[in-house]
Amino acid sequence: MIQLESRLPLLGVESFVVEDVDYYSALARLSTQQVIPLHRTQLQEIEREIKQATQQLGQAEQNSERENLFQVLLEKMGNFKRHQTVLLVLGDTDLPKLEITETGIRSQLRKVHDKPDSLEQVAKILTRDMQDRRGIYVYPFRTGSSQEVTPFAAALRGRLQQQLSTVRQPDQANLWLYGSYLITDQGLELSAHLTRSNNQQIEQSRSLFLPKKAYQGLKAEPSQISFEKQLRNKPGLLRKRDFRVSIRSNKGYYGLMFEKGEIIEIYVKVNKPSYFYIVGHIFAGEEPFSCLLKL
Repeated sequence: MIQLESRLPLLGVESFVVEDVDYYSALARLSTQQVIPLHRTQLQEIEREIKQATQQLGQAEQNSERENLFQVLLEKMGNFKRHQTVLLVLGDTDLPKLEITETGIRSQLRKVHDKPDSLEQVAKILTRDMQDRRGIYVYPFRTGSSQEVTPFAAALRGRLQQQLSTVRQPDQANLWLYGSYLITDQGLELSAHLTRSNNQQIEQSRSLFLPKKAYQGLKAEPSQISFEKQLRNKPGLLRKRDFRVSIRSNKGYYGLMFEKGEIIEIYVKVNKPSYFYIVGHIFAGEEPFSCLLKL
């Protein structure tokens, strides 16, 4: 069996093996009369697929759909160009042409990237060129000084994890992906950073604006006042200024998000004899309530 490899499409190739005394030689031959019709037929099929994708593009309602279709068009146009090249090499100068250009498609694709309208598209944009990295831990995005993981932050984290090769614990990661967002009247200004876990050196950074319709139904504003803000508003809560406490979990001390079935480990470090308790706040249901958790 002879296996032929080429960066250009090979249709209708005839191959021959010639046996000599101590070696074999292989020959491949292209007959213009046989090959040119095959490539022209293939070009007609690709052109039909391009027209079909263009029609779907006009019917697409979301930019995430448009982005996928633009990528399909670029792939089809690349195949079309390769078949054109083969015809040109074979001496066929009457080459078929497309009504659209690669430059025009790439220009429209850039406009789509500038206006994401879904979390799926946001995740693709933020993780571009990160898909080949391994061992990434994704932190929920934060807003302001709040430590709360909002429904928007939880949903975005899930979409980001779908795009990446992730781990379940921060201490297992080679890289950390974290970010923040600023709430405005028109939407959210997002920024993301990919850093090394051993020295926090930034590998990549990205930012984009997300209009409100892209996260409709997901609350992005924290529902609870931050602990730091409570201390500023009520300085009397901090009675002993020489008392030092350090609290962290097995997932660190910020951007904490635990899923059902995971074990939560809490580490408390104090500089004086003390005791502590944990209060659970339940916000599901008609009326929120709090309770002491058994240790």
